[in-house]
Amino acid sequence: MERQLGELRFEILYFGALLASNIGVCIRHRNEPNYAALGASGAITGLLFAAIVYFPRMKLSLFLFPIGVPAPLFAVIYLAYSFYASGRPGNRIGHDAHIIGALSGLAFVGVTAPERFRGLMTAIGL
Repeated sequence: MERQLGELRFEILYFGALLASNIGVCIRHRNEPNYAALGASGAITGLLFAAIVYFPRMKLSLFLFPIGVPAPLFAVIYLAYSFYASGRPGNRIGHDAHIIGALSGLAFVGVTAPERFRGLMTAIGL
């Protein structure tokens, strides 16, 4: 993505998604004094979802399931699981940060290169 965006826009995307996901998590869990989170997974998810818009024909897989899935389908499955998992108590993964990071990545592309969504729509057959 850095080659595609350039260093400055890449950094804006990364740190913007990092900031948005952390602020969103703080707001969402503001009444939970024992909630703790640390990490940059929201920023990474922002980069991933921006990459899905830029390269919608790529295949993505998880380490445990090394079968390539079309990027737009991966995005839908990833978000669906994150929404499901974020509502389950006792989970120590920042699913809320992943959701906000993903939305931040999509918003970044929407603001900086909205024409990229045409390629995504073509890739999914719309």
